[in-house]
Amino acid sequence: MLKGGGTITYKGNAGRCIWWELVGVDTGVEGAAYGAISNAQHVTDQDGRATVSYHAPLIDPGTNRKDRIKVHESVSV
Repeated sequence: MLKGGGTITYKGNAGRCIWWELVGVDTGVEGAAYGAISNAQHVTDQDGRATVSYHAPLIDPGTNRKDRIKVHESVSV
């Protein structure tokens, strides 16, 4: 849980294409994101790591509302 935002590191397989998906969650149901992501790495390094910057919303979205970051990894590059 990152309240103010920060860098998120994904650990997967080395040299794979990945894509990041940010969704908002309201009482367990996915919808539009409240925050944002930037500076995403789209290929994992030799150790299988990639990073993205998460920016939390400026206004508290309220109780039971949060963002979820999903990472999808390709089978191969």
